[in-house]
Amino acid sequence: MNTPARRRLRGRAAVVALTVLSLGACTDGHRATGGADGAGAARTTSSPSAAHAPAPSGSPTPTAHASSAGPRPAQSSSAASPAPPRGTTAPTATADATGRAPAPARPSQHAFSYRGIRLALPTTWTAEGGAAPDPVCLGPATTQPGACHGIQLYVGATSSDPHGGRFGDSFLAPLDLDLDDGWAIGQPGCRAPGASSLDADTPPTAARITRRDPTTLADGRRAIHRQWRVTCASGRSFTVEAWYLPHSKVLAYARAVPPAERDLYARVVGSMDLRDQHR
Repeated sequence: MNTPARRRLRGRAAVVALTVLSLGACTDGHRATGGADGAGAARTTSSPSAAHAPAPSGSPTPTAHASSAGPRPAQSSSAASPAPPRGTTAPTATADATGRAPAPARPSQHAFSYRGIRLALPTTWTAEGGAAPDPVCLGPATTQPGACHGIQLYVGATSSDPHGGRFGDSFLAPLDLDLDDGWAIGQPGCRAPGASSLDADTPPTAARITRRDPTTLADGRRAIHRQWRVTCASGRSFTVEAWYLPHSKVLAYARAVPPAERDLYARVVGSMDLRDQHR
């Protein structure tokens, strides 16, 4: 029977039930927010600011590093030159830096002319003789009598062949530009430096042509060139050279070229200019 007393009793029961439910919800909420070391709080609360965030462990990722440090400046494409090792000095652009010795100065020269042939001679050289048919002797001034100690210059020399061969003139015999033993003019003997008088009177034991090449002169003419290596009985040796122009009939002959002066002899012969002779 639904009396007022029963209705009041049911209302009180409903209030008690609601109170119990509210207390249970509060207990569950306390358990959700009260985890160990605040782990649960970190999940349910808002994210802390960067100033209070714990430092990340390990190396930061490239993305985080780039965002915190900003863009890197562009590097120059040209690398700096490496510095020289301590205690060394970079070479300068001088003759010493190349490691080569300076070229020796050429001896001063003077002009010389003989029967239409012009040459440039070292100032230490003189000219002797030259009355036809004898040759003129060009060489260092010397007090030694006898043979020419330099270059003998013959004008009017005729050979049996326009490319060399034997010279028919008696004062040039037995010179032959085609033979190994054709190096001599007059009596062959040892002309090596330091040869004794006995060695000088003894014919050499061996000879051979070592060079066959043309030489271009100052006026553009090309002379036949021969070089012989001659060995004496004592074992000493010396060098003989001859330059010949068949058309002009001019012969330059060096009976014994000093080893240290081969370039000098070649320059003297190379300075020959025959244009006045052919006018």
